[in-house]
Amino acid sequence: MIDVEQYGQIRRCRADGLSQRETTRKLGLARNTVAKYWNGEYIPGAPAGDKRAETFSKAAIKEAMRKYYEENKDKQTRKQRINAKTLWRDLHYEYQRSPATYRRYWAEVRGERQVKTRMPLQFGIGELAQADWKQAKAKICGKEITLHILCVNLMFGYTPFKKAYPDERQHNLVDGLVSAIDFFQGAPRRLLIDNMTAARKKGYGKNAELTDEFKLFSAHYGTEIVFTNVREAPEKGGVEVAAKTAGGIMTPVMDVESIHEVNDKLLTECVHYINHSGRIGNRRGTVKEMTEEEKPFLLPLPAKRYEVGVHSKARVNNQQLFEFDNHLYSAPRQCAGKEIGIIAYAFRIELYYHGRNIWECERPILEGENRVYPEHYRYDLDCFHSHYLA
Repeated sequence: MIDVEQYGQIRRCRADGLSQRETTRKLGLARNTVAKYWNGEYIPGAPAGDKRAETFSKAAIKEAMRKYYEENKDKQTRKQRINAKTLWRDLHYEYQRSPATYRRYWAEVRGERQVKTRMPLQFGIGELAQADWKQAKAKICGKEITLHILCVNLMFGYTPFKKAYPDERQHNLVDGLVSAIDFFQGAPRRLLIDNMTAARKKGYGKNAELTDEFKLFSAHYGTEIVFTNVREAPEKGGVEVAAKTAGGIMTPVMDVESIHEVNDKLLTECVHYINHSGRIGNRRGTVKEMTEEEKPFLLPLPAKRYEVGVHSKARVNNQQLFEFDNHLYSAPRQCAGKEIGIIAYAFRIELYYHGRNIWECERPILEGENRVYPEHYRYDLDCFHSHYLA
């Protein structure tokens, strides 16, 4: 336990605008200690009796939950686990409370049974976000395809972000993380991801080495990329739960005209979740309250948005057509018979000739979907009309 002087120093550091990490270095205290006393929620030396005792009815419900779990814990499977919904279904006739109350009580009971893992159960403000992929089916223009949804959660307030992509390649992963940081209006100090090959050059877990692209991304936003450790306790359970909700959003299978409609739906659901969810687990406030509290503590956004594209070249034939990534494209007339440069981002293609951007279009994601534009042939049509129809 710290003394009153140290407690006052921590509180003054926060009032002066220092971060928890800066305060840790300045005062020489453990980071968990600084986080504990950062918001003034705990007062050193205060009697333990300050905490209100549980009501008789709450204690009775929690005891019934413990008894139910012990009697049925051997009747579970990997995908069929006892949860708050199960308990409410079987216990609410005797103990009448809302499903939300059962969720809150069950979170407290589960907290009693948690085993100590490498990652703490409490997350410092602005400290950590977790990211993971989730696959889901969707129909785009009548064709069923598998979409890859990147789910990112700020763990202090459990703030979610989700965005769909056609695959999990590096430029899509970077675009998703940057989009999440833009949505959060700041970057966390650490970003925990699985051992994704798109971000990892070699090694696993704490021994993994970032790719050059992700080293630059990490430097640009000031966030540390951390990989989960193989064969250790689960470290990103929060975002894995969020990934399951992404599957729920995509059910039943969406029938849309473009992937942008999917992303509009995912974003709407994230905003609704933030504005209308209550407290998650043992957090002291609602998702909205803690999201607003966390924003000022996130690392500020850089002046320039970071983007990663696939760089390539192509030869345009005399019909002003070229192939890239198994799709057919047209190019402006001046490129016929010439070599052009290509930069392919997550959702758009840029064409360059002699270092100058000459055309942009939406990147196709469906097999056999081409990008041939009439305006690239307008000069020929104008010549035809002037010669034959004048």
